[in-house]
Amino acid sequence: MLVPFLLFSVQSIITLPLDEAERSQVSDFLSRSYNRHQHVRFARKERKLRTLAREDPVLKNLTEPERTWDKFGTTSTTNSPNVINLSSQSLTDTGQSILTKGLSFCPTTKLNDIELCQETTLFCRRICLAEWSKDIQSDEHDAAHPPRKRNFLWTPPEGRNKYIDTYVSSVQTHLDNFLCSIRKSEDRPLPENFDRAQRSALKELQKNDNLIIKPADKGGAIVIQDRADYIHEADRQLQDALYYKSLDTDPTSQHIQELRTLLSSFPTQLRQQVEICIPEDPRPGRFYTLPKTKIAYYPSYSQLCT
Repeated sequence: MLVPFLLFSVQSIITLPLDEAERSQVSDFLSRSYNRHQHVRFARKERKLRTLAREDPVLKNLTEPERTWDKFGTTSTTNSPNVINLSSQSLTDTGQSILTKGLSFCPTTKLNDIELCQETTLFCRRICLAEWSKDIQSDEHDAAHPPRKRNFLWTPPEGRNKYIDTYVSSVQTHLDNFLCSIRKSEDRPLPENFDRAQRSALKELQKNDNLIIKPADKGGAIVIQDRADYIHEADRQLQDALYYKSLDTDPTSQHIQELRTLLSSFPTQLRQQVEICIPEDPRPGRFYTLPKTKIAYYPSYSQLCT
């Protein structure tokens, strides 16, 4: 780091008597020298890390950083999520490799045009509804086209927000172009983003009902537990009467009835506007737990916190 630092520190001095072209050449040379030095330094540290990982048992399970290309064409490193196996079953190397891709990894599947268009339309509708309902009590609210009854297919009219209209139009145009390009290349299937062995390992993990795979609460690790241990931990937390209370029935229907009773006292126009925001099939939230790890970076030293 000393040589590039000295070069950059005296750059303003050595370029003062030079013209613009010569100054540009000197700057390019300094940039190339600095990048070359950083590349050599990074390669040296990478070799040292691999050597330590082979010799030290603490670093034996240390995952090698993945290189990604940014928009400037340079490489950057990101650590893959660690896989912490706390279950009584051992993972295969293929199963380990598929889990290191992360829980947000999406395998390549056959494209469903109808479902894609439907989801995109619903997404744009939710954006318009959020903008339409944010000023529901404002005098400037556009009530020229309010729904006369509870209609979950109703979409606010265009012209209320030019930025949202432009975004929705761009999304629809991009979707149309994407579908047209896909239809032109129907004879060429989409490339697979993982091999056949990994796909088979993924199906085996999905069919294994005795395992629970959850992300850790911190650190980005993936924790594998036995179902019995996971249920035991959930029961332990639910037994805490300070935070949880056992109910005989699901109160969702009662809450909906109370909400409808409250809306009946509202003015007609306001009631119609609020009813649009009420979900058609409300359901209670799902309880789940996230395992806590003390040291998520070193899998061999990770353990659950009680």
